[in-house]
Amino acid sequence: MTKLEIAKNINAIKDLGRIIATNWEMDFVEGGIYDNKGNVESWTDRDNSKVAFKPESTGTITYVLQCNKVPCHVVDYTSTDETRALGATGCEDEAECLVLPETKMIITYVSTEDDFNEMGYYLVEMEIVNE
Repeated sequence: MTKLEIAKNINAIKDLGRIIATNWEMDFVEGGIYDNKGNVESWTDRDNSKVAFKPESTGTITYVLQCNKVPCHVVDYTSTDETRALGATGCEDEAECLVLPETKMIITYVSTEDDFNEMGYYLVEMEIVNE
């Protein structure tokens, strides 16, 4: 069982969040399409996460991505096969959701550098593109 095979089993529409930490400024532009580079991505269900999601990278510039009403696969933490395949054993509090590579999101808002200086991160809001 692969991450893509699991992600194809869409079982929910959720309001999702994702945190990216880099050492460079990313090119998020209002009106642009979010590029997931053809990957299945792990996001968190903003309504059910019980812990702060920590990015795997350790960059100094943090982006908080948000998108509502995203078709996704909510990870089934009761499935040993699924959690093993995803490396998600013991991660129930993260409320992980998988988003397919072909999911398109349009960027509707990017916070300013002043916001970054005040909050410590850039907020990027998106909406699903229904094709």
